[in-house]
Amino acid sequence: MKLKKLTALVLSLALIMGIFAVSVTAAGSVQSVQLDQSTITLDVGEVGLLKATVTPGDNTTDKVNFTSTDPSVTIGDVVYNDATGETTLAITGDHAGMATIIAISEDGFKTATCAVTVKEKIGEGEVVNHTLKGGTATASDTTSPVAEQPSKAFDNKRDTKWLVFNDKAWIQFQFNDGNRYVVNHYALVSANDDPIRDPVDWEFLGSNDGINWDVLDTQSDQAFEGRKLKRIFEIDNTQAYEYYRLNITRNNTDSRIQLAEIQLLEYGEDKSWALGPFEKLDENNPILTPNSEDSFIDPVTGNEVFWSEKALYNPAAVVKDGVVNVLYRSQNNALTSHVGLATSTDGITFDHLSTPVLYPDNDDMLVYEKDGGCEDPRVVKREDGTYIMTYSAYDKSKARLAVATSTDLVNWTKQGLAFNDAYDGKYKDTWSKSGSIICDLVGEELIAKKIDGKYWMYWGESDLFMATSDDLIHWTPVEDADGNLLSVMKPRKGSFDSYLVEPGPPAIYTENGILLIYNCANDDPNNGGDPMLPNRAYCPGQALFDAADPTQLVDRTNTYFMYPEKDYELEGLVNNVCFVEGLVYFQDAWYLYYGTADSRLAVAKFDPDSVVPVSKDSLNAAIEDAGNLNGNLFTEESMNLLSTVLNWVQTVSEDENATQAEVDEALALLNNARDSMVMVGTVTASTDKEYYDVNEPITITVRTPINISGLRLKNENDRYVTVNKVKSVLRDDVKEWTIVTSVGSKGLGRTLSIWMSDLESHTWVDSGASVTFDCGYQAPSVTPTLLSASLTDEGPFVVNEEFSLTVTTSTGVDKLYLKNERGGYLTNTATYEDEGDIRTWTITLWVGSVGSREMFISGRSTDGSVLDQELTLRFDVTKS
Repeated sequence: MKLKKLTALVLSLALIMGIFAVSVTAAGSVQSVQLDQSTITLDVGEVGLLKATVTPGDNTTDKVNFTSTDPSVTIGDVVYNDATGETTLAITGDHAGMATIIAISEDGFKTATCAVTVKEKIGEGEVVNHTLKGGTATASDTTSPVAEQPSKAFDNKRDTKWLVFNDKAWIQFQFNDGNRYVVNHYALVSANDDPIRDPVDWEFLGSNDGINWDVLDTQSDQAFEGRKLKRIFEIDNTQAYEYYRLNITRNNTDSRIQLAEIQLLEYGEDKSWALGPFEKLDENNPILTPNSEDSFIDPVTGNEVFWSEKALYNPAAVVKDGVVNVLYRSQNNALTSHVGLATSTDGITFDHLSTPVLYPDNDDMLVYEKDGGCEDPRVVKREDGTYIMTYSAYDKSKARLAVATSTDLVNWTKQGLAFNDAYDGKYKDTWSKSGSIICDLVGEELIAKKIDGKYWMYWGESDLFMATSDDLIHWTPVEDADGNLLSVMKPRKGSFDSYLVEPGPPAIYTENGILLIYNCANDDPNNGGDPMLPNRAYCPGQALFDAADPTQLVDRTNTYFMYPEKDYELEGLVNNVCFVEGLVYFQDAWYLYYGTADSRLAVAKFDPDSVVPVSKDSLNAAIEDAGNLNGNLFTEESMNLLSTVLNWVQTVSEDENATQAEVDEALALLNNARDSMVMVGTVTASTDKEYYDVNEPITITVRTPINISGLRLKNENDRYVTVNKVKSVLRDDVKEWTIVTSVGSKGLGRTLSIWMSDLESHTWVDSGASVTFDCGYQAPSVTPTLLSASLTDEGPFVVNEEFSLTVTTSTGVDKLYLKNERGGYLTNTATYEDEGDIRTWTITLWVGSVGSREMFISGRSTDGSVLDQELTLRFDVTKS
């Protein structure tokens, strides 16, 4: 009576804590309850499975009760397997929140818990800084000054910092109210003072109790090449944690550690339409740099000009005749810009011309180019083979977009200002830069493409604007209904592109729309800019425009895909710049050429072959197979659980943006559900004996429900085994089968599982029954032991003449091996006789060299294993 009251009390408490509770039959005489997982993270709508067992598992009818402490997790179908004592529970993430699943033994004394986090799935391209959701920062060391406490590392400011007077320390963040979040990236921002204080080696860890920690990432020999520099680290983590810790095990030689900021980030998958990921080729960068040797005679002044002595950056790029051609901007010490040409057969190593190919000259454009020069080229090809360059003509006062043409990329003809004639010269003197013409990728060439009968170009250096042309030379800016320039994309407050947006390389027409890689600058980080980027830092993004209407912005990336982090990107003529301008498809990969700090030229690469396409074949096959199961073969609870799981994994299969990890998780979940299903009725199987020789007929008797129409056998490698004979007879309400088969390889404990199909669906399912037997080997009935060895006479023996020896072992030894002192096997013949548990071997052999010899004797057990014993004999061999 007391036990019943106690049980009722515990269950009442559980029901008060939770919203839903269910009871399932499980093993009795409970000493403990076990769950196969202690934490689970689900997206809203996602299904998970939780398995429970109890100890000891004696298959009585005690019950395990399940409850959820919060409605964010819904308890669903439950399947109990009487044969295994395992209970499978389906749970579903209903809405964002946290819950604890409690498994309680029937007597109320034993429980097990699983913490479940349900989260909204992060959208494509989305980045969430979970640190901003609030929490408490603590550290292992308490020596921080008042103004540089651990909380300063989580205040979203580059100008504050955490400082500790120790060369090793940890700092951690605990989310408020026990909240848990998934972090799959984290960022560290170096502080203002000497880099000798920067972390060098560290671990990044997660925990849900602050005691037990999982190592999520380990870094060593890291360096921050600038002050207040943000570095981002990607980790493979899908688990939500309440605590995250950075454990710094070595700093950069100082007795102090400093960090300006730590960000705990969750990234969604990359935008499916975006190009990349691009990887900077750090081992090669920068690939082109200024030089003080190249010179030419300036046609305007008549003086020798070292045209590339100050800076070299902002390149156009095209592939011509299987060679990458980069047309770059170079400046002399007077900061006059010229366009140079470099070529490469591998996209990385370049040879350049010693004289520029475009520059201020005594022509009609001199008034627009004098002193400032020709800046920031972009080049595409016209259908007739002509190359079209857009560039900025700069007179040290105003930049104007201009056009030049060439057939060989070396000799260029200036065609004048791009907007000279449009609207009677309305935009002739408008500040205009960066002409990105929409192109088709044809082979390895970017060919200008007409849309609705016209060529289109993105341009601008504040907002993005557009222009159209019939010939790629004379351009007309697109206006709005009020006669003003039509803005097609603007800067975004609080983002990396908060100050300005500007076209990058030529835009590409794709199956998803028009892809534009664009440049942008950050606004003041304390007044509307990204708080973790320097003021006016240039970081590229990507945008997608409508294929039919290039003025319509469809989507854009939420964060940059490249940022200044190397010394040559951080410091130069203009600091903190990665300015992308040249893009080619070359030798099956994309090469993106960019200017660094307005001083040097670098490259990043995207290899499409490195991105393994998502394969859903196995998942779809498993879905089809599960959908064909005959429900009459399984319990109603099993079919309900399978249906719940099938509904979820079907959504994964149909999701065009599902990752391979999500597909694999869905397949594992479905297989888990299949393994948990319980059949109606039982299937038993047995063999006619326990040991068989290789290829000896094996007779298996199987008893199944009467609606089973066929049986098959699978071995341990999940391969079907040839069946030589199958017959069945009805005995009352059971069908009894006789199967004859054989196996062709030796092994102890060989297992064949029984698969069956039914009269209705003809789908093959695992019956759960199997047979186990020994083949070729037998477990020894007597411990295998080497006992003694002796020669039949003392010798010496004559080389190449036979002699014999006697070896005694237990009967658990079925083979002997003889080796000489050099490890070579000795040819011999052996026979044995048994008396009780003793086996006496007579061995005849000969040896082929003279001298004092040694022989080492080892053996094999009847189960096929080699003994770790060894006997030794010594003898002499002579010539005669």
